[in-house]
Amino acid sequence: MDPQVVRRINVIECLQEDNEDVPPPPEDAAELWTEEEIHAYFESGGEIVPAPKKKFPQKAAKMKAMRIHKLGGLEQLQLETDLPTPAAGAGEVVIKSYACGVNFSDTLIAAGKYNVRPPLPFSPGFEMAGEVVEIGAEVDSKWQVGDRVVGQAGWGGYAEYAVVKAKSLVPVPDSLDYCTAAAFPVAYATSHIALSYKARLQPGETLLVHGASGGVGLTAVELGAAMGATVIATASTEAKLQIAKSRGAHHGVLSSAKDMHQQVLKLTDEKGVDVVYDPVGGECWDASMKCIGFEGRLLVIGFASGKVPQIPANQLLAKNIDVLGFYIGAYFNERFNRVCDVLCLGHCMCLTTLP
Repeated sequence: MDPQVVRRINVIECLQEDNEDVPPPPEDAAELWTEEEIHAYFESGGEIVPAPKKKFPQKAAKMKAMRIHKLGGLEQLQLETDLPTPAAGAGEVVIKSYACGVNFSDTLIAAGKYNVRPPLPFSPGFEMAGEVVEIGAEVDSKWQVGDRVVGQAGWGGYAEYAVVKAKSLVPVPDSLDYCTAAAFPVAYATSHIALSYKARLQPGETLLVHGASGGVGLTAVELGAAMGATVIATASTEAKLQIAKSRGAHHGVLSSAKDMHQQVLKLTDEKGVDVVYDPVGGECWDASMKCIGFEGRLLVIGFASGKVPQIPANQLLAKNIDVLGFYIGAYFNERFNRVCDVLCLGHCMCLTTLP
């Protein structure tokens, strides 16, 4: 503990003994008040109370973290309790993390199957929300210790403290809790940039979302509905379809149905869908190629099924289809201003207008 804080604690204890009729000061008085303010409080009988001050977080010397020493999946995670706290380098800040997003990509990076392979041992975790506790050199002066932020890193989020590039920070409003904030950067940015910027989804169009009850799938349902599209959701169970419908999907189709593409065509009066959002691949991709309409746009988000589709170029030609790859990591590195815009817009849309 800071020696100055210890000294102020002793001062408070002594003055309290001599002034038993004075109410005890707040528990954090030793951390936030000066000795002069403490004396003034007791001398006034507890009437002179210093103006409220912001309590700045302190970076600890050691931290806890969940780390992987051997590739193979999240079952390889080990809790370590005595690791050195990282330091901020040039252009970086250290965040005391209160919440970390959990994504399918965490399972991939833990298994060594992601397009980024950090050196062992490492902590997974792409996105985290918390308070800035340390600021490195060459960081914009708009960031201060104590700021509530959400940040993105390639890994390292499953820890009490994480280093992130200052340019990846987004302020978290007081109205937004840390758990909700930590869920925004990957899932919401993926869906919003993919739908609005890449696929150019328009009001009145039909959007087919595969894996609609998963992380990115559910955000695609929410945002697609908010953008004025008719949303058709696919999922493996009726319960999952109900989740998608509760978040804005207009129709639901079981992905296990052999006639999935026929059901989708029926829902579109045989015209086919305008946009497909596919984080699954495999059989969902095959069905999509059969139910996408003329000049449709097919978003390649991921391959949760484990099967990477082979694109039949002749079908793209026949229907004038656009196949659009989308990797959110590139936007964090190359177009982060667009991610910031998405986070602000997504906060307004999803937390104020959707159920």
